[in-house]
Parts: sequence; C-alpha cells; structure tokens
Amino acid sequence: MDSANYTLTDDRTNVTLKAAYLETLAVGKHTLAIVSQSGTALTTFTITAAPETAPKTGDGSSFLLGTLALVAASGVMAGMICYSRKKKGENN
Repeated sequence: MDSANYTLTDDRTNVTLKAAYLETLAVGKHTLAIVSQSGTALTTFTITAAPETAPKTGDGSSFLLGTLALVAASGVMAGMICYSRKKKGENN
C-alpha cells in the first residue's frame, strides 16, 4: 500500500487509513496486515454501503406558514361579511 494512503503516529504504533483510500474500497470485509521487525499485526474491517437518502419531494413548506395564511384569509372573509351586513343595514 502506498504510504500516501495512511498516516502513522509518531511512535509508529497506530495506523490510520485515509478517507480517500477507504472510498476506493469495495463494500465488504477487508484485511490489513502490518509487517514490522517484531512480527505481523492483522486486522479486519468492513466497508458498508452509504445510506440512501430520501429524495426531496418539494414539500418543504412550513405547516405554520399555511396555518397563518388560512387564519388571515378567514379574518378577511369575516371582515367582508361584517362590512357587507353593515352596508345592508344602512340601506334599509
């Protein structure tokens, strides 16, 4: 493995694989062997598929905004009815 794909701690006891390298690996189990003068350390890790995100439906409108519009429209309608009744009362 190219050393550009991982980092080592100063004491050379911890290896961290870089995200860019991990993104190139297939989904599934992988084995990593680190060979040193004192022996070989083996580990396995699993690459999982990225979770699917739900598509945007375009319904990002706020419930509160719709409710306020309904209340405002109802208020205007009530005002129009009261005004209309008052006008009819003046004409009689």
